[in-house]
Amino acid sequence: EEEEEEEEERKEEKPEPDAKVEELEKKQQEEEKEKEEPEEEEERKKAEAEAAAEEERKRAEQEKQKQEELMQLAMKKKRKQSAMKRAMKKVRQKIAEWKAARKLIDNVFADLENMFYLLAELLVKIELESAANEDERANTNTTATTSKCRLWCMNTVKIIATPFVYLLVFIVAVFVILPSCIFLLIVRMNKVEVTSKNVAKREKVIFSETCWQRTLRVLHQLLRSSFMFLFLVVYPIIIMYVIIPRYAENDAVIIGSISSYLVLIICLQLFGSWRGVVSFEERKKLKPNAERYSPQKFEWNMGAMIAIVFLFYEVMQLSLFAYQTTTDGDSEELEATDETRFSANAAFASLNIDIDAQQVINFANRIISICYISLDFIEDNILEYYIAFSLCFVSLLLLFFVYRFVHELRVYGRMKWKENKQAEAREVYFHSFIGTIIYGHGKLKHVNKWNAKIIALLADSLFLGICQKIVLILCCDEQQYLRIDETQKCWTSPQHQLYSCIALILLGYYIPLCAMIAPMFQEDIEIDEEPEPEPEPE
Repeated sequence: EEEEEEEEERKEEKPEPDAKVEELEKKQQEEEKEKEEPEEEEERKKAEAEAAAEEERKRAEQEKQKQEELMQLAMKKKRKQSAMKRAMKKVRQKIAEWKAARKLIDNVFADLENMFYLLAELLVKIELESAANEDERANTNTTATTSKCRLWCMNTVKIIATPFVYLLVFIVAVFVILPSCIFLLIVRMNKVEVTSKNVAKREKVIFSETCWQRTLRVLHQLLRSSFMFLFLVVYPIIIMYVIIPRYAENDAVIIGSISSYLVLIICLQLFGSWRGVVSFEERKKLKPNAERYSPQKFEWNMGAMIAIVFLFYEVMQLSLFAYQTTTDGDSEELEATDETRFSANAAFASLNIDIDAQQVINFANRIISICYISLDFIEDNILEYYIAFSLCFVSLLLLFFVYRFVHELRVYGRMKWKENKQAEAREVYFHSFIGTIIYGHGKLKHVNKWNAKIIALLADSLFLGICQKIVLILCCDEQQYLRIDETQKCWTSPQHQLYSCIALILLGYYIPLCAMIAPMFQEDIEIDEEPEPEPEPE
């Protein structure tokens, strides 16, 4: 125990060396820490510097990327602006070329003339050749038998092709040329040509063009005519078979859809009337001041008498127009009582003259039935008779248009390519029926006098009567029954749908065509007369 206590005492007596060692270790650790702290500080500072440099580099890259993006946007904007500038420059160039070309020729007129020339040349090529013409064109080495066989084969092919060619001309006249002429009332309302000088310029340009250029003219003309054809034919079909069946119970939609078509047709008629005024003013400039309003000598002949009858007929139509539009013509006859009789004025009172109102009404109704070609005597199938009447008269006018068009094609083609009379052919075309409609000069020449009177009757004197019959097909009462035939339900029955669609199309062709035709018959027409035989010298 004593030894153990001594050892413990010794241990307790030796703490100082351990404390010194610990202190030394602490000092060493502190020194090591002091040595390590600058290194860590340097490493930290170095890491911070590297991080700052990395951020700066990233920021620089971002700035550079932004600048590149801005530069790309600026380049894109610049390219877009340059592309727009180039496009605008091209548009201005095209407009300038169009204006320059228009100063040279009017392409609207030129496209119509190009189609006229092509059809005239086509009709000339299908005319039968005679043996004399074939001998002139045959080579000297060709034998007579070969020439006859060739002539026979060519004429056979032409005979076979003739019906198809004339059918093509008929279709082109009705569905391309006539809508194109109506389209002229819109785009050339203020322009007429009273001389053939511009026609000669355009003819020279057209015949110097390539086949592709002339084909483009045909396509342009088809595009213009298709626009007018869609309005004249397709729009009424849409009205009758799409719009009205969908809104059959809505009177406002029915009235609005039909009225929109009729209002546009009336606008075309107004444009035609205005073009007639412009034509009159342009022709007046060609005359000296002393001759512009000089009186003309009236000659009594059969044509003058017919013209006076037509004029009187139109006056009666206009005089009774208000009366016939306010009465339906189906009212029962009034009884001749004191209430239906009225006395004459004081001048006839002494003569004791009384006038029966019923007699006056009956007389007025008879005059109306004559002036407006009344169909009130028909009792059965009234709608069919009205549509047949309208089709008959409008078709006659359209057939006359087609006949004159084909006749003038043949005359022009024969004079230009067979007789080699180019100047005369141009004048014939310019003063022809179709030329007078296209150019609006109003100087129609080389027309048979009976043709002129018949067309003046159809397009002028009977205008109100024909339009009345067509419009009555579209008139319904409050219960949506047809006014002229109360057994027909309006708009919903297939029969009335079909006839109403035909009636609108007939109006679309008839009114503008009359607006173009009627003024030319009010001018001085050069009639084709048969030359009188000269007396033989004695």
